[in-house]
Amino acid sequence: MSPDTPLDDVLATMQRARAHLGVVDRDDAADDTSAAGPSGLVVLEDVLARLVGEVRDATPEAETGAPQGSTGA
Repeated sequence: MSPDTPLDDVLATMQRARAHLGVVDRDDAADDTSAAGPSGLVVLEDVLARLVGEVRDATPEAETGAPQGSTGA
């Protein structure tokens, strides 16, 4: 995808591909073959955060995986 691809198109493309990660192509790659290659990455979570707001983890903050009161000793 290009850097100027609208976010809703980015989301649709990632959904069709069942991808959580996308590659942003360089804008100037068509004019200069030495500039060909990726210019960045798009992460699905970041796309969703821009479209609908920050995505929070469903795990309660107090839950750490260790029993409460445990010192780890």
